[in-house]
Amino acid sequence: MALTPGPNMICLITRSIMQGCLAAFSSLLGVILGFVFYMPRAESIRQVLNKMGAQAEDPI
Repeated sequence: MALTPGPNMICLITRSIMQGCLAAFSSLLGVILGFVFYMPRAESIRQVLNKMGAQAEDPI
């Protein structure tokens, strides 16, 4: 996944400092769920686009 800090890490740090541990944990859960749903969906879209590109390049 992400090896460098990004906007999600800034959000987590800010929430933990300003609102405490429970708010930071709920934000972390949201980030994890976002990755869990985003990654497989992005992969399936990539596969569909690759198939479409392969079909467009093949002469009939």
